[in-house]
Amino acid sequence: MYARRSKEVRGFVDFPINDPLYKNSGEGGMFVRLVVVENDENSHWKVCCGGTQSFLYDELLLGDDVIRDLDFSESVVSSSEGFPSENFHFPRLRNVYNEPPGKLDPYFSIPYLSVITLGTTGWSGWNEDDGKYFRCRYENLSAEGKELYNLLKKLYEGKGTLYLQTWLDT
Repeated sequence: MYARRSKEVRGFVDFPINDPLYKNSGEGGMFVRLVVVENDENSHWKVCCGGTQSFLYDELLLGDDVIRDLDFSESVVSSSEGFPSENFHFPRLRNVYNEPPGKLDPYFSIPYLSVITLGTTGWSGWNEDDGKYFRCRYENLSAEGKELYNLLKKLYEGKGTLYLQTWLDT
């Protein structure tokens, strides 16, 4: 059973659910994905072909810890422009209006070397003073989360970049 709109937390993210700077916005919750993007298409980590993962855009991507986005409250993101992290991870999403109804291709992410849902909560953190939703950074990971992150960083060393994506369950 889901625990949307609760303070329940699972996984390796220390969501700031008790931080007085954040209020629960009443959305359905948040989750964090750790994804690894291959750095150079001409210098592959993999020895053979295949083995990548993609996923469907399934909630609202607030951003990641690598790409500088406008704050969600700073701009109304138009369906034709998107924002930098969304355009990077879902480059075909802006073409959804040019596709036949029911076609899912534009909703697929780029191919990743790895995709892990690292943490989830029923809480949706909004910082009223900053006008921003919580976005996960390395320092927001639990000790186990940092250990896993560091292992993946070592695994893909020099060949892959790690991104912590923060998603809002709307």
